Amino acid sequence: MKYIIYEFNPLSKDIVVFVHGGPGYPQGILYSVFFQTLCKELNLNKLYTWEQKWSGGDISIHKLFMNWSIEVFVDELNLVCQHVKKSMPDCNLILFAHSWGTIVASYFLEQNKGDIYKYVGISPIINGEIGELYSIKSISKGSSSLRLKTISYLYKCNTKITNLLYLYLQRSRIVQPMCKYSPIEFNALLYKINFYISIYKLWPICRKFIIRKFSYFNDVDTLFIFGKKDNITPPSICDEIELKDQQRLNIIIIDKCYHRPHLENPKAFVKIVNRFLGNPEQVFEEH
Repeated sequence: MKYIIYEFNPLSKDIVVFVHGGPGYPQGILYSVFFQTLCKELNLNKLYTWEQKWSGGDISIHKLFMNWSIEVFVDELNLVCQHVKKSMPDCNLILFAHSWGTIVASYFLEQNKGDIYKYVGISPIINGEIGELYSIKSISKGSSSLRLKTISYLYKCNTKITNLLYLYLQRSRIVQPMCKYSPIEFNALLYKINFYISIYKLWPICRKFIIRKFSYFNDVDTLFIFGKKDNITPPSICDEIELKDQQRLNIIIIDKCYHRPHLENPKAFVKIVNRFLGNPEQVFEEH
C-alpha cells in the first residue's frame, strides 16, 4: 500500500489523515492543490492520503468478481493511522473524510475511538437509503435539458481527468496491461470499471449505512460539514433522524455549496475547521 504525504510545519503536532470519497474513483488529481492549501491554512505537520483499493488503476478482471466488504477499506485506514502513530506518537491525529469516505471512517472510529483527536466529516453519508431517495427526488425536479447538460459536463471533466491519469500510468508503468490502450479507449475502460465498482459492488454498502447505529460521536469531537445545495448527502437528513442531539457533534452548513464544499468554498471551509480545531484565525490566501 502506497500513500501520499504533504508536509508543511515540522513544529506542529497536528497531522491529518484524509479518506477520499467515491467509491471506486481515483481522487489524487482532484485534490493535489487543495491538500497543499489545507496544510498551510491549518498549520499542519503533515497530511496523509492514498488511493483506496480498486480505485481506477488497482483493477484487474478477476478482482471484479471478488466478494468486497467495508473491512478492506477500514484496514487500509488502520494501516495509515498506525504508521502515523508510530512515526509521531505524541501527534494530534485528525481524521478527515469525504462522502463515501465517511462510511469507512465511521467503521474505523467505532473500533479506534481513542486514537483520533478530532474528526471532520465532509458531506457525510447519514442514511444511505433515505439519501438515495432524496437524490432521485431532487434530480427528477430538474428539466431534461439541464440533466443532459450536467451529464455532458461531468463526462467532459471525467475525460480530462482520466486522460491525465492515463499519461501518468503510462509513464510510471504502474499498470502495464492498461498502457496498450489509447487515451480514449482507456477513458472508456476506466469509466466502465468505475461504474461497475460504484453501482454493483460498493453502493450496496452505502445504501445499508445508517449513522445512528454508531456511537463514536459520543466519544470523539466530531464536525460534519454540508453544502446547503447538496443533493447527494442533503443536510436535511440530519433533522429527519434527530442527529443534532449529540453533545460532541457539530453540524455546519455552507451556503451556495453542493457535494464538495471543501473545494467549492475553501475559504469558508478552512475558517470553520480552524475554529473547530481551536486554531487562531488566519488570513486565507487564494492559491
